Parts: sequence; C-alpha cells; structure tokens
Amino acid sequence: ATKVSDYFSKQVYKIFGKKMFSTVIHATVKYMEATSLGMPIDLYAAENSEALKVYKDIKTELLTKLS
Repeated sequence: ATKVSDYFSKQVYKIFGKKMFSTVIHATVKYMEATSLGMPIDLYAAENSEALKVYKDIKTELLTKLS
C-alpha cells in the first residue's frame, strides 16, 4: 500500500465505518491483466494465487453479511 492509498482508506472508513468490508482488494498486475483480456480473475489467475484468494474472501464476507 502507498501513503495515498492508506490515507484514502482511512478517509473512507471515517465516512462508512462498519459498513465497509474488512477484506481489502489491492490493485495488482493480475487484476489489470485479467481486465485487459476481458477475463474474470477466477479464470485468469492460478488457483493458488493471492489475487484469487482475496476475491474468494470478499465473496465469503459478502455472503455472510447478506445472510
């Protein structure tokens, strides 16, 4: 993370607080590559990649909050 992204995250948290997800998706080369190819990350990234793990984590968190 950069100083700018840390600052931005803190400001967003001040506004939205507990409404935010705890999982953080950082910009990575894998996400940019998948996007540029028009592919979802689960088809582009290796099964054991950190990029895919984070998306699975956010999916789990979302489903937990909705139930």
